[in-house]
Amino acid sequence: MTGVYGVLVGAAAMVIATVIAVGIVSVVTGWVPRWERRKVRRPRLWGYGALVSAVGMSVFVFLGPFDDALSSRTVLAVAGLAVWVLGAAVQMTARRPGRTA
Repeated sequence: MTGVYGVLVGAAAMVIATVIAVGIVSVVTGWVPRWERRKVRRPRLWGYGALVSAVGMSVFVFLGPFDDALSSRTVLAVAGLAVWVLGAAVQMTARRPGRTA
């Protein structure tokens, strides 16, 4: 991997590693980054959403661009995209208050 592709893969790996680290810290301690603190009502659920989102993001990004033909790699990449969106939905759910009854 040389050139711009290597730089982009390295940047994506750093972003994914950061999201995983923040997700683990949120699940274990309940800490949420400062820009999300006022919005998030359930920090541990937000952390689980970050972890699910990071897994989907890594599957989508590291399987590479789509091929012309429908291959198993393309199907896995689209599944990674769906998991990424599912993680974002879990994070959005964490912004709502939980059940009281």
